[in-house]
Amino acid sequence: MADETRLGIPISRSEFRRLVEKYVSKMESDDPLQTDDYIAMTRLWNTIERDRLVHTDELFRRYYTRFFPDFVECVEKALGAIPTKGMALYSKDHDLYLGGKPHANSAYRIEEVPGNG
Repeated sequence: MADETRLGIPISRSEFRRLVEKYVSKMESDDPLQTDDYIAMTRLWNTIERDRLVHTDELFRRYYTRFFPDFVECVEKALGAIPTKGMALYSKDHDLYLGGKPHANSAYRIEEVPGNG
């Protein structure tokens, strides 16, 4: 069985953290969100869930609890996602899952960058 944390869109640890900070702020201030925001937010949530990051950092815990369940309906509507097996949602238009089994387009793959954290 392949290492599920190796699936996903490559991102540096610092960029991942920057995105989490950005979207925590947007969610807490009720800023308007666009389709690309919902896609990024879904990938962030899936990555935090898959990599169990909620247990490692208060920022990730804040994102996780703010996004789910409050933003699930917004994601579902914005991305045209429908329920699938295992209580996941799937957007055919964006080939994106919220929850469910790991999927390459539905999460980030946090990579170490030499000299950065």
